Amino acid sequence: MNIHVKQESSPYRRFTLILGCSVVAIGLAIGLATILFINNFVVKDTNHFTKLAVQSHFNAFSILKDIFAEDKEAEEDEAYSMADHGMIDNYKGVDGLVHLHFDLYNFVSTRFYRTNGMITYSYNLKDVGTMLPASDQKAFDQVLKGVTLEKRQGAHGLHMWVPIENTSNKVIGVVELTRDITSQDASSRKVMLWIFVVIVICLLALFFALRQVFLRSTRTIDRKNHELADMVQTIESTYDQSLHALSSALDSRDNETHGHSFRVTSYAIRLGQSLGIEGVELGLLARGALLHDVGKIGVPDAILLKPGKLTEEEWVIMCKHVHTGYQMLSHIEFLQLSLDVVKHHHESWDGNGYPNGLRGEEIPLFARIFALCDTYDAITSDRPYRKRRSYAEARAEIIRCSGTQFSQEVVEAFLRIPEAEWTEIQQMDATASFGHDPMQRQAAASLEE
Repeated sequence: MNIHVKQESSPYRRFTLILGCSVVAIGLAIGLATILFINNFVVKDTNHFTKLAVQSHFNAFSILKDIFAEDKEAEEDEAYSMADHGMIDNYKGVDGLVHLHFDLYNFVSTRFYRTNGMITYSYNLKDVGTMLPASDQKAFDQVLKGVTLEKRQGAHGLHMWVPIENTSNKVIGVVELTRDITSQDASSRKVMLWIFVVIVICLLALFFALRQVFLRSTRTIDRKNHELADMVQTIESTYDQSLHALSSALDSRDNETHGHSFRVTSYAIRLGQSLGIEGVELGLLARGALLHDVGKIGVPDAILLKPGKLTEEEWVIMCKHVHTGYQMLSHIEFLQLSLDVVKHHHESWDGNGYPNGLRGEEIPLFARIFALCDTYDAITSDRPYRKRRSYAEARAEIIRCSGTQFSQEVVEAFLRIPEAEWTEIQQMDATASFGHDPMQRQAAASLEE
């Protein structure tokens, strides 16, 4: 079965993605605001200019204003009376004047309205004499109040309603027109294009500037992190060297256990691996194994080095070494999780151990592992009062004590390890510096994690 693990993107990639998206979003927002502003400016500016142009032409040519006249005298005048076909008799003269001046502004259509809504002039002759469409009445009423209206029409059209006033500022008519503003739109597109170019250049400059700042900051942080990691590693290495020195001092003091701490630490690491322990936890187990007998520093030489069997009183004193070791190390924070080995490695699975008489699962796993390793080393090492025994004898003894002194789970893990590996660890040079042997290197690596 193939398992695909989704890899988390690096901080650099996340920052670049977020920064890029932000720059694009800002660019789009600025671009949209620019389009709206320019379009609005074109409409407003064109509207203002058109209104002034239209009103100025009506003020300059009285004949145009006369088109809006509604009194009887103007209506009966031959030049402005309605013909049978709905035309102004002098339409061609007015039409020529209108086209002459209005075509300059690209007006594509226009209508002149009297205040009563009648069309008195249009580019379309058929509209003359008709009334304002009902749909335009609302806009027409607003324009009669002096308001100029405009809106976009089609792709490049501007539809406008312009009030025409007399000298007394009274609205005497309305001009409806549509102006082709293609040229204005083309100019505005050029302006927008240049603005977009400037925006893109500025945003790219901002993107690369911020990216460079981030990269410099990241490199600085990485350098500081590496320096800190080196310092922590140095401190931890110093701690472990101190532990090794203390362990060596204990082994030197107790001649019958010379090299014992190094061997049982290696045994514990290998047995822990067989039980699936790895990484940091393996290092914690190794530290506990290395310091398991540190409490013997408080045991008098007369008892610790006594070649014969201890008396009951002497055994009570000897048993106190686990409590003494725990008290010595309990204030060291980084050793807290390793103290299970120091305090409980003499507990038995059946509850007959010391110092607390713990039974079964009450005994911490690290202590259960180490208890077997400690016994194995005691059986396979030379002592003043007996010679070492073989792996087979140690194996048989451990199997015999499974379920009583040792956890059955730990014994099964012990049996899964080939004899050659136990023999290799047993034959390590006890006088060598810690880390020269392959298994010792494994132990050292575990301590450093």
